[in-house]
Amino acid sequence: MIPLQMDVTPYTINAVSLVIIGLASTIYLLRLKEKLVTTWCMIIGLVSFTASMVTMFLTGIVLWGSAFSPLTEAFSVVGMAAMIEFAYRYPQNATSVGSRLVRALTLAASLGALALGFGYTVRCLALHTFIPKLPLAYGYLNPATFLLALGVSIFRTIAIQSGRAPGWLGALKAFFRPQERPARLLRNFSLALSIGLVQGVVSAVGLPGIFPASLGLILINLSLLLMLAAVVYASFDFTPQQPSLVVRLAGLTLVTLQAVLGMVALYNSNLTQRWIVDRNASILENTREALLAGHMENVPWEVIYIFSWPLDSPNGTTAQEGHLVTARSIGFDSQPLLREDTAAQVPQVWGYFLEGSLIREASVHAQQIRMRYGDNPTGTFYQYVGFVLDLDAVRYEVGFSLAELSSITQSQNTGMIWGVLCSALFILFVFPLFFRSNLIRPLDRLLNGVRQADEGNLETRVTVTHNDEVGYLTTAFNKMISSLRQELDGRQEAEAQLRQLNLTLEERVSNRTRELEALYDVTAASSQARDTQTLLTILLDRSLRALRGQSGFILLFDEPVAGSKQSEVGVKLAASHNLPSNWLSYFQTMHIEDSWISSVIDNPEPLLISDTWQDVRIPPFMCQEDPLVLILAPLHAGSQALGILGMARPKQQHFDLDEVALLVSIVNQVGVAVHTDYLRQRAQQATVLEERQRLARDLHDSVTQSLYGLVTMTEVGLMQVENKTLASPQDTYRKIGQTTRQAIREMRLFIHQLRLPELEKEGLVNALDLRLA
Repeated sequence: MIPLQMDVTPYTINAVSLVIIGLASTIYLLRLKEKLVTTWCMIIGLVSFTASMVTMFLTGIVLWGSAFSPLTEAFSVVGMAAMIEFAYRYPQNATSVGSRLVRALTLAASLGALALGFGYTVRCLALHTFIPKLPLAYGYLNPATFLLALGVSIFRTIAIQSGRAPGWLGALKAFFRPQERPARLLRNFSLALSIGLVQGVVSAVGLPGIFPASLGLILINLSLLLMLAAVVYASFDFTPQQPSLVVRLAGLTLVTLQAVLGMVALYNSNLTQRWIVDRNASILENTREALLAGHMENVPWEVIYIFSWPLDSPNGTTAQEGHLVTARSIGFDSQPLLREDTAAQVPQVWGYFLEGSLIREASVHAQQIRMRYGDNPTGTFYQYVGFVLDLDAVRYEVGFSLAELSSITQSQNTGMIWGVLCSALFILFVFPLFFRSNLIRPLDRLLNGVRQADEGNLETRVTVTHNDEVGYLTTAFNKMISSLRQELDGRQEAEAQLRQLNLTLEERVSNRTRELEALYDVTAASSQARDTQTLLTILLDRSLRALRGQSGFILLFDEPVAGSKQSEVGVKLAASHNLPSNWLSYFQTMHIEDSWISSVIDNPEPLLISDTWQDVRIPPFMCQEDPLVLILAPLHAGSQALGILGMARPKQQHFDLDEVALLVSIVNQVGVAVHTDYLRQRAQQATVLEERQRLARDLHDSVTQSLYGLVTMTEVGLMQVENKTLASPQDTYRKIGQTTRQAIREMRLFIHQLRLPELEKEGLVNALDLRLA
């Protein structure tokens, strides 16, 4: 049985990461309830890529030559065929001749690659028959199908857009700036596949040694990892059910961590490899010195064997001429090694890591190196590596065990693989729990609250479990719901009030009509009454009817009161209705300085007494009857107080706000009417005084002079009689009579001017008779 050989390389670590991502993505897609044909194509592609990475892992771990290497390529070809089928299926199945031809070719290539790969693996593992070289075309099959899949995806992205512009520019614009969602998704899928081109470019450039090996490894592994992750994330957009936030976060974290660990593993492996190469060079130098000195006991213990041949041997390094100089173990059989054909000095598979480094280092220093299978079957994996030294016409081969040389890197890479596995398990199983408890569940509760609020349940409240961003959003949502609930309650209350107002509309219209009628009556009475007493009586009666008062009164000041002149003004009862006798007695002797009168006129608002028996602000005479509800309102005209209007009714009939407002309006009208009547009286008094003054002036100017002339003539005539000088007394008496008549006529004229109403009452003829009488 062929022994197992563990060779854990950075490619192996990268394969583990790719297997984890592929398995996780495949399991997620398989758990979807609804799967389209395109979903199944994506599942087949991911399964194929995962299988390809598994075989790559096995190629690096169990080095039975290149037993699994063809299967890596074969599964990759199958995965690309599935991607091509996916591109032709989305968004609608393509039925053109070209699409059928491409599908047929990829199917044939997939079946052929699988047949060759499985056949090769079975021959290696079961029959122990190893093929040193595969067909040349097989090496180009995987990159060809990859380029074909990328080309089909790009072609489909452009072809499904019916409104694209013609020509190359139109095609480029349609690819990079698609207008339709299916085209955008295919564009993203194409870009995800294009990441894999980096691996091909690096491999092609790195073959002749132009590209640095360490950087090439990093770019190859990183491009494969990013390509698979991008393809997986692009595939999520093609599924009917979009992945949850946990899936996206866990996937992104997993890819990032795998990429970081892969880079760390590559960097660490390169450092260790450099250290091994340098240490091996030091061992070779010590071995050279021991051979030159002939002290075999000074040969380092890391050396497994040393062969020697004559430098000028015509047959080269053959078993007949070569012999064992020294060996670390007793009984070391050198003949199988000497008989091996060491012409092929290139590792069989790319999984060899340390061997490739040793070969590159030897080529740099123009040193010959030989790889030997040892106890392993030819074509499986190498056991020893020999370095050729030419010393004093003798050619030596210093052999080392590859397993011992790579033991340090094996342990480091094995630990890195366990780290990758543990971190992946932690991300896949612990991260979702963390995300669910700290992010998803709070978001679900918030989303459930949003749904309930959307259904109309504004009583919902979401519990805040963490004071983070989600907690802030939850708190804001609760405040918003509370605000909406308050607004809705206010709106419902307003609607209820509106309905109540609509129900009482007729009553309110009637009350408002009554109020307007009362105001109209008060205004009409103000213009129709001829004296203050009648005016105030009418106003009080109308006010009592409007407010359904039982009794009332109006007190008037002798003149408007303002400021410090309050004590000099008298107050009287101007109008009353149904007042108790003790109230009437009090009003006969009241004074403006009484406290309740002062408190009423000093306050511009009405004073409402809800119970005359309980309120201490009213005088004692109002408490002797049954308890009443009393309202006292001042009559104002600007800043001047004119009086007080009081109204009372039984205690059970309270005044409401509307009635108080109506009373204020009535009081304002009454105040205006009283003030207007007061001004009219003052105007009449001023007119009478002015007329008297005019009559006095006229009497003085006309009648008084006539009378004075009459007196003068009488005195002159009397003096003439006494002196006996009066010649003709008839003339004197005649002048006295004429002057007297003229004075009488002027007096009657002035008196007639004072009786102007007689003209309207008697008529023009009678007025003339009166005037001329």
